[in-house]
Amino acid sequence: MPLFSYQRHDKPALTAAARFEAGFNLNMDSHRLDAAKELAVLFGLWTFTVWGAWRWTGVSVWTIAGFTALAVAVLRFLLIRRLDLKSSGFRLDNFGRAFIVVGVMTGLLFSICVAVSPSAAALAEPFSASLALQMIASGILQQAFFLGYLLQRWSALISNPLLAVFLNALLFAYVHLPNPSLVLVTALAGLLFGLLFLKAPNVLAIGLAHGMLSLLAGPLLEPWGALETRRIGPAELAPFAEQIAGEWRSGGRVGIGPHAVGTEQFGRQFRVPIEFIGAGDADDRFNRDRFGEFLRSQERVFCVLTEDDYRRYVDPGLRKKLAVLGERFILRRDFLRDRGLVRKFVFGNGDTPLLAVFRERVLLVSNQLD
Repeated sequence: MPLFSYQRHDKPALTAAARFEAGFNLNMDSHRLDAAKELAVLFGLWTFTVWGAWRWTGVSVWTIAGFTALAVAVLRFLLIRRLDLKSSGFRLDNFGRAFIVVGVMTGLLFSICVAVSPSAAALAEPFSASLALQMIASGILQQAFFLGYLLQRWSALISNPLLAVFLNALLFAYVHLPNPSLVLVTALAGLLFGLLFLKAPNVLAIGLAHGMLSLLAGPLLEPWGALETRRIGPAELAPFAEQIAGEWRSGGRVGIGPHAVGTEQFGRQFRVPIEFIGAGDADDRFNRDRFGEFLRSQERVFCVLTEDDYRRYVDPGLRKKLAVLGERFILRRDFLRDRGLVRKFVFGNGDTPLLAVFRERVLLVSNQLD
């Protein structure tokens, strides 16, 4: 008698239908895992770049590396996924129907904004063709990313389409932090655009509606503070705003230079109106006079301006009487007007080579110290 004995239990052979179902479930689990990885990587890179490097270092090697990694990750995922353009809303066969559905909803929302806005006079404010094209292009690109790509990843991860739309709207609102009212507006807009996409899956039509609402309804929401800024992520000059608020005394004044600096970059309102010193299209003599008058004021003044404007418009003798309280690198926006890009790329022109192409040094100066 053998020392050990066992009984053989042969598993019944799987039918073709059972094998197909098992393979299908395994494939679905793989798709969910891949979608979860993609969303985690993109969410992590955005958080690291915008809320980490951008907030604490300004435009630095870390932010450039973060944005580069984010772009590479998106491109890599798109190449791996081989995105189905039709299911992602990049199509023309349903554009007419989608345009009607989206147009009716956009017109209804715009009418509501006109009816409830405390300042309907904003409708009379003119806007340039370049601004209109910029808004429309931005709307199409944002919806191409959030609806044409990210919503598809949420749909692969979650079988419930309404829940996928809701989570995608939350992510759309997240990238517009920290302005609470702007976050609320973008969350509602993301939810609306997602629902419209389920009804009429066309990125072009919805992106067009996004751009038109930003262009026309945006000024109507500004009196509520909902669109005080359309900045994505933390304010670039928030550290300057905090420093000014800490040192500001009654009677003080705050001014900004004519190039690259805007009020929305501070991320907060000051106790006094911000004064615009000089003009971007004025000659050097006019700007020198304006800066000299402001910086020689008898009151305590704070001025935020680019280093180029500081050297160009502030006399050397006056600079000796001023205190540079801080410096901050912001993203360069005037690429087309900058004739020294090649020199900055190779030699840096007072900054790190290559980085000087993408960023601009901004100074916080004052005429008096407490």
